[in-house]
Amino acid sequence: MSECRFVIFYRWELKAKREEDFREAWEVLTRLYSQLYGCAGGRLHRSDDGTWLAYTEWPDRDRYLLAVERGIPDESVAKAMNAAVERRLDPVFMELRSDLL
Repeated sequence: MSECRFVIFYRWELKAKREEDFREAWEVLTRLYSQLYGCAGGRLHRSDDGTWLAYTEWPDRDRYLLAVERGIPDESVAKAMNAAVERRLDPVFMELRSDLL
């Protein structure tokens, strides 16, 4: 079994014609979180029903909570993501127990 890590699963409904803006901002934010907090990165997907899904892997819950507390470190990234999102669905918090990826 892999080292137990903290994983977050996100879901969004995006505004029409703002998907590329969101994707670019999500990539910048994920890289920033990697540099600042040790986030291992993530994957972003578009589902068949049109929602966007992502998961990110963190060393532990505490580092994720620190990042949330401090907010998005780049105001332009925060604005781009917020402008693209129609609706945010609640995130799902998970601890990795088996990894075959």
